[in-house]
Amino acid sequence: MRRWMVRKQVCRRWPCGRNVLARATVRAERGMATAFVAVAMAVAVTISAVLVQMSIGIAQKERLQNGADLAALGAATKYVAGFSLADSCAVASFIVAELPDRPQLECAAEGDNIRVNVEAKGMFAWLAPTVRVHAVAGPLSEPM
Repeated sequence: MRRWMVRKQVCRRWPCGRNVLARATVRAERGMATAFVAVAMAVAVTISAVLVQMSIGIAQKERLQNGADLAALGAATKYVAGFSLADSCAVASFIVAELPDRPQLECAAEGDNIRVNVEAKGMFAWLAPTVRVHAVAGPLSEPM
């Protein structure tokens, strides 16, 4: 028999050959993609929930601000027309009572201007326990 001829190795067990270590590593990591995808989905759902709650909180504040602006304009219109502060604030409280968040209203006169403070309970306590907005309305002191 010639010395330079090497007999071919016959594998009787799997795995055999050069890639035994690589195959063992792949076999040990089987199922890791499922765990990674599960963790990634949990993180994505949590971030989405936080973003949705933040956008709802911002929408609530904008809705309260619009109501406070409207209430201040209505009260200032009545106040400049010659009605008393109580009557003007009654108009503001009527407007604010139509808001869905059951806000509390503070109304005060500052010269010819009416200052309206509106406060409501926040929808999500961790984001903002209370939402406060302010609005001031009155006649122009200088023509534009």
